[in-house]
Amino acid sequence: MYIPLFNKSNYEMLSSLLKIDDIINFAKNNNISSIALTDTNMYGTMEFIKKCESNNIKPIIGLELVLDEFNLLLYAKNYDGYKSLIKLSTIQNERKITIDDLKKYNKEVISILPFKYKENLENLGNIYIDLYLGFSNKNELKESLLITKNIVFLREALYLNKQDKMILPYLYCIRDGKTKDNLNEYEVDNFELNIDNINELSNELGLNNTLVIADSCNVEFPERENLLPIYDCDDPKKYLLELSKKGLSKRLNNEVNDTYKNRLLYELNVINEMGFSNYFLVVYDFIRYAKKNKILVGPGRGSAAGSLVAYSLGITDIDPLKYDL
Repeated sequence: MYIPLFNKSNYEMLSSLLKIDDIINFAKNNNISSIALTDTNMYGTMEFIKKCESNNIKPIIGLELVLDEFNLLLYAKNYDGYKSLIKLSTIQNERKITIDDLKKYNKEVISILPFKYKENLENLGNIYIDLYLGFSNKNELKESLLITKNIVFLREALYLNKQDKMILPYLYCIRDGKTKDNLNEYEVDNFELNIDNINELSNELGLNNTLVIADSCNVEFPERENLLPIYDCDDPKKYLLELSKKGLSKRLNNEVNDTYKNRLLYELNVINEMGFSNYFLVVYDFIRYAKKNKILVGPGRGSAAGSLVAYSLGITDIDPLKYDL
């Protein structure tokens, strides 16, 4: 058994035929306990994590970095490692990754250097504690063992089965602005996820180290904090009621009929039951500040324009009853 550690999804725009569901279903159908996602971005990471967890598969969160001298694969060992990948992914979206970036964000990650970039292994050894040389066939395996004992089987997956390879050049042509006359320019062999001759490509050590890496990657997300500020008042529900009644009376020139009263009380009851009293007070506070300091605020949009409480507090400027919102 081995763990596929180098899988690209269709979040790698026009570069892979694999959907996240394909990767997860492959693992599920082949009794593989964990599997990796290693795009050059992290757009699909949360979808990957959630779908893995719902299928009792451990997600291995990875990222491929593209430097001038080489490409490098990184895997998050824990939440700190995940944050390192997020930082590097953000940088990679903005500019070229540098060695200094690797040094700055090397915390709690495992790195694999593909065999074709083997001459960079020594330099990376000064940056990463957990560093492997990845090989994809027996010839690379033999040469890798002459360099280091930290070797691992690594082959990029861009489609599910061998017969899918004929489709990949069309994707590349779209990506590169070429025509079908250029199809033969692309090398698309040996990128299948479903490898049927794995023992002909690797030794036991290379396969076992995929398990070692997978076992070392255990990202657990902390419970999300409530980052909303707390409005400074003794009783948010009572204060919201007072502000709303006062604001509505001002809006209607002290002529508040039963229709408005009943609507206001109904909305306040819903807001209180959902625990949103503090939220409305916080929004009221910064909208009031903006208006007092000549910061442009719109009249209201979306469902907020249908709230009489929002209108009473000055958050919106549209009477929802007048316009049947």
